[in-house]
Amino acid sequence: MELKKIANQKASAIPMGVALGVLVSVCITLISCMLISFLISGEKIGEDAIGGASVVTLLLSACLGALTAALKAKHSRLIVCMISGGIYYLFLLCCTAVFFGGQYQGMGGAALAVLGGCAVAALPALKKGNITKKRFKKYRVR
Repeated sequence: MELKKIANQKASAIPMGVALGVLVSVCITLISCMLISFLISGEKIGEDAIGGASVVTLLLSACLGALTAALKAKHSRLIVCMISGGIYYLFLLCCTAVFFGGQYQGMGGAALAVLGGCAVAALPALKKGNITKKRFKKYRVR
């Protein structure tokens, strides 16, 4: 009788998680850009708020995309979050090259916003147990 092998889903989980995370990031970016443009055209907010709104958009979309990628992959949270953020940033660079003719202005701020969003999503991976708890060595009494 032949034994059935259980397939390990670890190898395919990371690329699928990263792809889903980037897709979520792009969708959230598009939706929030449409919302911001609607608010500006309706004169609810001024044109001077575009910079702050774009930073919030990048932070939120990078954070939620990295969180989605980490939850899909279920392991190596820090690595998956950073890969997802890196690919999302490369996507933003490609969009800049295609739509704006390669005028890379403000991409440093965008990189910091994406890195910050991914770092917020990766923070629970850095926690290893309860660090604040004091541990004392127990000595045997003879």
